[in-house]
Amino acid sequence: MPVTIKPVPMPKPELRQKLQLSPAFFNALKILEMNGEQMQTMLEQQAASNPFICLRDSRNLSVDAERMVQEADPRQDLLRQVHESDCDQRIGTWIIDSLDSHGWFTIPVKKAAKDLRVSMKEVKAVLQIIQTFEPAGVGAVSLEDCLLLQIQRNHGSKNLCKAAGCLDLFARGQFQKAASVISCSKQEAVALFHQIQKLNPYPVHLGNPDAMTLFPDVTVHMEHGELTYSLYAWEESFTVSDGALPQESAARQLQKLCRARTVMLQRIVDVVLNHQQEYFAHGALRPLTCSTIAKELNVSVSTVTRALAHKAFEFDDQLHPFSDLLSPDAGGDTAQKEIMNEIRQLIQQEDPAHPYSDQKLCDLLQERGIHISKRTVTKYRMTMHILSYSKRRKY
Repeated sequence: MPVTIKPVPMPKPELRQKLQLSPAFFNALKILEMNGEQMQTMLEQQAASNPFICLRDSRNLSVDAERMVQEADPRQDLLRQVHESDCDQRIGTWIIDSLDSHGWFTIPVKKAAKDLRVSMKEVKAVLQIIQTFEPAGVGAVSLEDCLLLQIQRNHGSKNLCKAAGCLDLFARGQFQKAASVISCSKQEAVALFHQIQKLNPYPVHLGNPDAMTLFPDVTVHMEHGELTYSLYAWEESFTVSDGALPQESAARQLQKLCRARTVMLQRIVDVVLNHQQEYFAHGALRPLTCSTIAKELNVSVSTVTRALAHKAFEFDDQLHPFSDLLSPDAGGDTAQKEIMNEIRQLIQQEDPAHPYSDQKLCDLLQERGIHISKRTVTKYRMTMHILSYSKRRKY
């Protein structure tokens, strides 16, 4: 549907250690992450500088103000996770406020401890808790640390963890030396490097303190019980003139990248709508995470995260961020509600003077045959708006 939007500034990432990403690969990631408004702005700029690009009727990105939807401020979501965790609230809030635009904590622990007038041990303890927050990689102190947090969260191999420490060697193309460090073959080192490339060095964008206004990228329809959707294909919004100059080749490459974006979004939306049919029919949301989607499509989690970032869908004349269709994964074949009920019952039965920590709840659930991580327990407790054990304690 037609829309006009104020420009949304694109993040300008700056890797501190350079990985060997080809320009085409880097551009594909950027285009995948763009929303509708950013795509239109980018194509208009490309058409202005490349005579081989001819825009068709420009998509009119306008929408009634009352139908716009505000994307949640990432920093506020991180602060919410602090407030509902067991960490020291003052230290946790200070660390979140000190994260850089990529979600990294680059202030030396010694300086942080001095500014907060606490011990370095206390700062490290809180930082470790923050590093368990979503998205994976937030609170990292370096690029290597950011990648390691994501690898460990996804239960990556020991060799993949070692590979994250070989970024300089990979950047110089010294795969044989990297293989020696990792204790594997050169071919395995190259394969590990390709896995590293799929990780997201920037887990969250905190550069803009204001919430981003979202506009529909996908329109969902429910007719006679059948769920369908429409997705704007940007590669069809312009034509490329024939020629033998490098600009013509660049224009065709852009069209190819736009097509790849459309195909990836179609694949992801297919999975999301297939999982959440009950949501559109009856409002019942099933457990679904970016990790689940990635496994079904055999792509990296960061690819799914980028594809759904800053994008919204329209349904029944209402706009919603795609994050509304995602919910914590219950794990295994156990229903999410059943696990949350188990957690609620355990907390109701606890000694008020000695409430259960999230780790203790995790241990008790495992005794009942429910195998989920402490991080998942924390998520479910927070979802139910239950305070952390330190705040539940009654003397």
